[in-house]
Amino acid sequence: MRKYQPLYSRVQAVAGGVALRFASLAVRAGADHEAAMQFISKSAEPFRVCDIPGLGAQEQIELARTLIVGGFLILLSDN
Repeated sequence: MRKYQPLYSRVQAVAGGVALRFASLAVRAGADHEAAMQFISKSAEPFRVCDIPGLGAQEQIELARTLIVGGFLILLSDN
């Protein structure tokens, strides 16, 4: 997967955690997701869900799913 290009984003501290802000949306998560959010926000190259740092496998999947549905990430073909 990769970020939808070109899409500006930033990670901000919010009450109770962090928020990944992009377009007119924000995806909020607990403070334990900060490294993951920073990685995704700064990512310029395609990456796999398992590359997202600081989270367990289920949390990686849930975060990726949320960001795909929100239009921040897009899936790439394996071909």
